[in-house]
Amino acid sequence: MPPATAQPDTELLPALIVVGDILLPGMTCSMVLGSLRAYGAAREATRSLGSKALGIFAVRPNADLFEVGVAADVVDLRRRVPCGHWVADLRVTGRVKTVTMMRTDPFRIARVERLIDPAESSDVLTSLATAVRQAINDRCERKPPCEAARRAADLLAQAHSPADLAGAALLCLPRMPMADKQRLLECARLSDRLGMMVDVLYGARRADDLPGKQPTLH
Repeated sequence: MPPATAQPDTELLPALIVVGDILLPGMTCSMVLGSLRAYGAAREATRSLGSKALGIFAVRPNADLFEVGVAADVVDLRRRVPCGHWVADLRVTGRVKTVTMMRTDPFRIARVERLIDPAESSDVLTSLATAVRQAINDRCERKPPCEAARRAADLLAQAHSPADLAGAALLCLPRMPMADKQRLLECARLSDRLGMMVDVLYGARRADDLPGKQPTLH
C-alpha cells in the first residue's frame, strides 16, 4: 500500500461573507454586520475561550465563494447608536483556505486550513518591506495630501511583521479591482505579495485615492 499522505491541520471557524471587497493580513477595520447571520458569526467568535477568530471570504462574480480568505480577530463587538446596527472591529491576522462550509444557519461555520507562508530570505523580505514603506511615504508627500496614504502610514507604523504590510498598504488603493486584490491574497509566497504591492503602489493612478465602496457582510 502507498504511504498515507499527511493531512493539513484544520479548524472550525464562524464565517462571514464579504461582498464588494477583499481583506488582507495586516488590515484593521470596522464593519457593519448586515444580517442576523453575520451578527451570529461575530458573536460566536467573541464567545470562544481561545482564538476569537472569524473566517472571512469574498464572493466571486458568479456568486460562488473564493476558497482563499482571511482569519480575523474580533477586537470588539458593539451596537451603534442611534441606528442600532451591530459593528465588528476586526484585525486580520492571516490567510485561510476553506475545506468545506459545514453549515449556513443560524450562522456560517467553515472548516478551514491556515495558510502558512514558506520560509524565504530575510534580506529579500526586508528589502521589499522597505520598498513598500517608501512607496507609502511617497504617496503621503503628494500635493494635495493623500488621506488614505496617511491612514496606511499610521497602520504601517504598527506593523511588526512583513506579512502585515500588504494589508496596511492596501488602504491606499480602495479602487484596486477585486480580482487583483484576490490574486494578491492568493500569492503563496510573501515576497510575491510584497513585490506585487510595490508594483501597484508605484504604478497606481491618482484615481486610486478616491473613496471606495463600503463592503457588506453577510
